[in-house]
Amino acid sequence: MASGSVKKVDSFSFDIVLVDLCAWDGHHRTYFLKVYRTLEDLGLRVGSLCLEPEDFRAGYRDQNGGLEPRMLHLRAPSSWIVRMMGLADKVWHALWRKAAIVSSYHAENLLKVRRSLRDAGVEPNVLVFFLHLDSMLLVEPKLVATWLMPKRWVGLYFMPAFRTPVDHGEYRARVAREQIFASKTCRGIYLLDPGAVNDVKRKSGDKFVEFLPEPIDLRRGDESELPSIFRKTRQDNGKIVGLFGSLSKRKNVLNLVRAFDRLNDKGITLVLIGALELEDYTAEERSEFHRIVGDNPNIYCEFQRIAEAKFNALVAASDVIFLAYTDFVGSSNILVKAAHFQRPTVAARGFLIGESVEKYGMGITAAPDDIRELGAALSYLTRKFDVESGRFDDFLRLQDTVVFREKLALLRSAG
Repeated sequence: MASGSVKKVDSFSFDIVLVDLCAWDGHHRTYFLKVYRTLEDLGLRVGSLCLEPEDFRAGYRDQNGGLEPRMLHLRAPSSWIVRMMGLADKVWHALWRKAAIVSSYHAENLLKVRRSLRDAGVEPNVLVFFLHLDSMLLVEPKLVATWLMPKRWVGLYFMPAFRTPVDHGEYRARVAREQIFASKTCRGIYLLDPGAVNDVKRKSGDKFVEFLPEPIDLRRGDESELPSIFRKTRQDNGKIVGLFGSLSKRKNVLNLVRAFDRLNDKGITLVLIGALELEDYTAEERSEFHRIVGDNPNIYCEFQRIAEAKFNALVAASDVIFLAYTDFVGSSNILVKAAHFQRPTVAARGFLIGESVEKYGMGITAAPDDIRELGAALSYLTRKFDVESGRFDDFLRLQDTVVFREKLALLRSAG
């Protein structure tokens, strides 16, 4: 084969192509592997397009006895088209002072998908399943958004406008981008939020709109490999509050350490493990964060990414999980993990996670920017909360694996 040429695949070998170009850390890898394998079990011939194909291949082989997944190569779009999209975005902002393409990131993702499918020889009518639909949705103009989407697509939608306060800066943009649900190219929408189903159905017409249980990985690593702080705290009859995964402004990490520091309870240890991402904080706030974690002996930190099995072991070994995220309207698979291991959570009041925590008695909610209230919530959950009173099993029934499979089976006839 000549250098630079692209090997074509048999277009009839695919019933569906699974796509996630948003990220590969956090829930993305778990969701991709779980959904891909379930679709295969349903008898569909599945192609894959993701940011870390070699890691996907390794994960698939590990879970499927060395079998190989069917993969497409991710192709970059033509540079001149990307430049034109970026220019159009700037002009739109200059003229109308409002969101156009949100960012060239969304347009570039769609262009990557178009070229990757074309270069692989995939027929235009093959169904494309966006496993992170939000990273593909343009805002305005609608004509461009419709043109860039595949001819037949479905998506897992994380941040519906339904959950966004009307005075929020993103509300208008989120409402505008949902116009595309009514287009003929859209064949269905999955949501992780059962409360938003009726709202999205109203905007989508006759397509299927379904709640999809969280596809989580509950394999747990060896607890003996966890940091010694867990054993030491347990020996001292202490309690551990855990925040795991990305340690960022969205996760409200600064207010957490502020609240914990003011709590001044030597019987509680705060454990922060994950990639530290403080870029959205000011220099003064970053300095404050490092000062607090450096001065407080009851705060333990490991700033590194976490493998899924270790993540599960960390949740299981903690006493309380912190989920009081800032301005986060979507769901979190960490809540499902916490419920599975019967670990109470402190969640942000007024958002989906907090609504679930309140409904099923799985912890307590607080205002994410109220340091005093966050501290009181941590103290209550570590000292007074009765785990037996939490209806964890009722919540977990929503995440039933049989229902998950039944919902994905809709894709066999999505046309």
